[in-house]
Amino acid sequence: MNKTWLNLALLTGISLTGCGGSGGDSTASIENSINTTPIKITEANSDTVSEIALSASLEGFADGVSRGFFDSFSGVSSQNNESSSPVNFDRLVELTRSSKKLIGDTFTGVKINQEFDCDVSGKQKFIASIASQGRETIGDYLKMEFSNCKDSSGMVSNGVMAVTFTNVVGDSEFSDDYTLGLSFDFDGFSLGNTSDKLEISGALLLTKISTVNGYTIKSQSSQVSYEADRFKQIVSGLNGTSVFDNNTGITRVDYAAIVADNTLNGSVSLSITDSFEYASLNASYPFSGKLKVVGSGSSMTLTTLSSTSVKVDIDTNGDGSIDSTDIVSWSSLM
Repeated sequence: MNKTWLNLALLTGISLTGCGGSGGDSTASIENSINTTPIKITEANSDTVSEIALSASLEGFADGVSRGFFDSFSGVSSQNNESSSPVNFDRLVELTRSSKKLIGDTFTGVKINQEFDCDVSGKQKFIASIASQGRETIGDYLKMEFSNCKDSSGMVSNGVMAVTFTNVVGDSEFSDDYTLGLSFDFDGFSLGNTSDKLEISGALLLTKISTVNGYTIKSQSSQVSYEADRFKQIVSGLNGTSVFDNNTGITRVDYAAIVADNTLNGSVSLSITDSFEYASLNASYPFSGKLKVVGSGSSMTLTTLSSTSVKVDIDTNGDGSIDSTDIVSWSSLM
């Protein structure tokens, strides 16, 4: 099982040109259906715990949300633009600009608030405020609202999703030195058909600080709730950082969050206590670093031995002593 956080493959490559509506109820239904009480980590549930922990820290929750957002918004698939960095930020900016061009190539300011009929039934509304097509400006935003919007493929969408520029310093298109921030907001957003469905609510803030020597990407979220297929999760207190060094090619990743998951029937706290380091942007697994997962009176520590193997230590009673140790391949945990 590989959830790839949110199973945003449901969104990848799907254009919502015929898909909206009011949100809010979705969040409550997801939160009410997930037990958020910290679980006890044991040898019996260690495989599930490690998979959930690593899907968060390695595959990148922020990457899943943000890529899925723009795949849907612009109808452009970014699923083949993976990297060890939690966020393929440059791809997101490219897709943002593509989305902006959907409302025209004017260099003057533009505001849009238009409602359209969907392909089969329902309504969708496109709202945008762009100061200039020629540059990013703080406060620029793109927003889609869906109301029982059914397209020709049978997909039905409801709720709201939006992106807002929150920080703009320098020229991100023509210079290596810049800062750019994007905020992704979901309000009761859902997309699905009779066999597959995704629901998501919450906000995610991404900021990229770039210099000639590399870049830093920060991801933050107070809470995001989602349901995909039969999987449900609540991610809270998300705080992640990815630092790429142009001189060495190494990416250093730090991450912390609390994850409540229906397959766990409870929650665990995650924190990378020793930065995960990746040899290249294309590396699937780190060559160094340590991840700690904390449950109720118990914990699990995953210590990188190499880019192919990892040591898993479990303390089942919280006394600081290791009750079981195993050395496994990274791939076996995913």
